[in-house]
Amino acid sequence: MSCLWLAAALTSFSAAGARSLTENFDTSHAKEVASNPADLHFRVYTPGGKRTFHMGERLPLTLEFSSDTPEKYKLNAASYDRSGRLPTEEFVMEQEVTDPYIDYFGSGVMGGMAGGIRGYPVLDSKPVRVEVELNQWFRFDRPGRYRFYLKSHRLARASAPGESERKTVGFAAVSNMVEIEIQAADPTWEARKLAEIRAVLEPPAAGAAKAEDQPLIPAPPDEKVLLARRELEYLGTAPAVQFAFEIARKSGSSPSTLLLFAARARRKTVAAFDAYLSDPQAGFQEWDLRVRAAFRWIEKDRPKPLPIHAWQIPDKAAWDSTHKLMEERRARYEAILRAEAVRLIPAAAAKDPDGRKTSAAAIAAVAPEEAKAAKLVPPDDYGLTRAQLIAQFLEFPEEQQVELLDHKWDLVRGPEMIPVLRQLLARQKPKNALRQAMPPNVWGTEGGLAIAALQRLAQLSPQEVVRVIQEDIASGSPRFAGYAVRELPAQPLAEIDDALLSQLKRDYAATMPLVAKFASPRILEEVHRIAGQHPAPCAMEQPEVSYFVRVAPEENGEGRRMLQQAMGQRKHCGFFRYLLGSVATVAWTPALQAEAIVRLDDPDAEVALGAAGVLASEGGPEVEPYLWRRLEKWVEQWRGRTAELEGHPLTGNGANEESRLGDALFSSIGTAQAWLLDEPRRKRLAALCLGDGCQERWGRAHIQGAIAIEATNGGWIYPSAFRVDGYSSRTMDGLKRKLQQYPAGTRFCWMSHTGDLFDGFSAGQRTEMFQELTGFLLERSMRIESCSQ
Repeated sequence: MSCLWLAAALTSFSAAGARSLTENFDTSHAKEVASNPADLHFRVYTPGGKRTFHMGERLPLTLEFSSDTPEKYKLNAASYDRSGRLPTEEFVMEQEVTDPYIDYFGSGVMGGMAGGIRGYPVLDSKPVRVEVELNQWFRFDRPGRYRFYLKSHRLARASAPGESERKTVGFAAVSNMVEIEIQAADPTWEARKLAEIRAVLEPPAAGAAKAEDQPLIPAPPDEKVLLARRELEYLGTAPAVQFAFEIARKSGSSPSTLLLFAARARRKTVAAFDAYLSDPQAGFQEWDLRVRAAFRWIEKDRPKPLPIHAWQIPDKAAWDSTHKLMEERRARYEAILRAEAVRLIPAAAAKDPDGRKTSAAAIAAVAPEEAKAAKLVPPDDYGLTRAQLIAQFLEFPEEQQVELLDHKWDLVRGPEMIPVLRQLLARQKPKNALRQAMPPNVWGTEGGLAIAALQRLAQLSPQEVVRVIQEDIASGSPRFAGYAVRELPAQPLAEIDDALLSQLKRDYAATMPLVAKFASPRILEEVHRIAGQHPAPCAMEQPEVSYFVRVAPEENGEGRRMLQQAMGQRKHCGFFRYLLGSVATVAWTPALQAEAIVRLDDPDAEVALGAAGVLASEGGPEVEPYLWRRLEKWVEQWRGRTAELEGHPLTGNGANEESRLGDALFSSIGTAQAWLLDEPRRKRLAALCLGDGCQERWGRAHIQGAIAIEATNGGWIYPSAFRVDGYSSRTMDGLKRKLQQYPAGTRFCWMSHTGDLFDGFSAGQRTEMFQELTGFLLERSMRIESCSQ
């Protein structure tokens, strides 16, 4: 009898407790929803009204936003997966549910939230919809009914007076309640879903033949493939994990990191990972080592997840504490990572040749000395003298040649490499039509061995690389057109005029950029005639005009007439706004300078802004009065009207272009190449400021101390840059001209390292630059030291 009573009592208590929890959840939701602005509407729903899902099934959600009041709220409409979106979603779940990525994002040693391309629509009565997948935040491991709502931190509104220094403030909107049901695990459904995923993702067999010419920029996977990858991740079963490793083995890529972290059975996942790392036929990457080390660290230390959202860090003290803990964790993790790399040395040594090569490189990236000691990788100099490296360079595998031209350049750098590089370039084959058609004036569209060889040759002998380009163009099938247009300074090369004309008649669009930089005035009339036969689209105006401005440089000559004509073509074409700057990258002439001065008063603010920029970067001391006069005119126009310059805080509509013009005029005077921003100029700029932001930049006296000098070379991604005190030049000579403007006694410091991941300057080159600048500055009673000192 007592047992029955006890059972009844427990049942009654359980039911009452459940009702209490439900009531509390409903009450909390009602309270939070009440904080939404009355004219803002936000709801969350499952497409098609579906409410029942298999465990591991994709759970799509639609977020729908609208406003009764137009232009009052702006939305961050990012729709990436969780790894590529700034933290915006705060789901509130009635029951405790597993976050599948908490060990990844919350560890402090692996991934972090990242941004990406997204739209920022301003809301009105028409709903804006954003599609997400609940699996990105929750993994349901038990069947049952689940209720949740969403606090979305995607919204912003205009700041109230005194509320913030920013024009807008973000806030969270609270959604309706959503209820779903998760069914018990169904092995039959799981097997069928995995078969569907496999049919989409099944990789080709290892070693399958590849096309001779791969696209320069690989096409992104189609949506069907991306969806299948996410569904595999959400499925998270042991067979799904095994299939992920099967893909990695056949494709040579790393297994999906998020899948490994999100998988349901961690021990089985780690065991499968270890089998993959030890597989004699599978090479592993450095990232694989890092992921395995993370699992090892989590198993050993069982770290408490760190906050990963801004709303979880209430103040600076909390942020400082989190950052300190993160640094401690990273130090501990790096030690475990190194030990993991050393542990896997025998496994790497036992792999087949391809697997050994890949795995050895991974271990060497983490534990280089141990990898060398185990003879997994050769010594830095491959066990050869400098003379042997140069003599055997052309017989080395391409991978080794790339290494020597990249981070091992100092091993062979010197004039002895000039004939070697010439021979290497002579072996390069013409690109296929697809690659040749890529715009040759765009940075970052070419890379590889040939471009690295050209860049190193240019550093050793600028005259020699010009000869290589001349011969290449004269061949009739130029292989290095993109490099020539991007990186060589414009110069008349009369020897290749005939070749350029021949190619211009055959392929006008691809050849005109070469003509712009290298054709001589001798063929001006013929180029004019051919250009007349090809009505130019907007983008083609730049090379055409650049050529005429370069070879007819007079202030009132043919070049300026062509420039004025192109600047006047504004219907259905916006390229005129950037034409001055584009032409200036080819040639700076009296014609271009005169036109830029006139365009300071162009009715299109974007044109005036561009004119100020090119006058500052290319013009001599004689252009300074024109810039001051235009700035003073702008200040008088907007004095007392600064609120109009701000434009609408959400839409940006209003006089926003004029605001950018003002900033450009101030900057053009403050960072020009032909004069120094001394105290009289700075005070004059500060006196013209109309707002606090301007005063913040120009109202402060220059901080006393060493002025940093930085040099970077972005390889095939970015051009070289030499920077000092806000000024940037593409050459060391340009930097020296700027340094000559500083008074005697000025102190500089040399940044021996750069944050540019693509930097191509070697340590030896940096040392020589520092020595060169030291002598140059000492001759002018200035000095330079290392910034690290």
